[in-house]
Amino acid sequence: MKGTDNYYVSERITNIKELEGYIEASHLIILSLVKRIEDGNVSEISDVKEVLLEIDEILKKAYRFEFCIERRKSVSKIWIIQTIQALAMLILGISVLVR
Repeated sequence: MKGTDNYYVSERITNIKELEGYIEASHLIILSLVKRIEDGNVSEISDVKEVLLEIDEILKKAYRFEFCIERRKSVSKIWIIQTIQALAMLILGISVLVR
C-alpha cells in the first residue's frame, strides 16, 4: 500500500531562557530595592537612582531581544495512521462481538 506524505511543521523559541533571565533579574533587583527601602537602608536618592538605572539597562536588553525560532518539518505516512485506526476499530469490533 502506497502512503501519502503528510508534513507537519513545528516551531519553538530556542533562546527564550535568555529573555526570562532579563525579566527575572529586573524583578529580583526591584525586590531588593523595596526591601532596602523598607529596612531604611537607602540613605540617599542617588542610591535609588543607581538601582533604577541598572534595571533600565536590563529592560533595554529585554526590549531589544531578538527571538531565535527553530522550525522543524516532519513527515508522516497517512497509510500508517489509517492502518492503526483500522486495527483499533477491528479490535473494538471484536470486543463488542465477544460480549
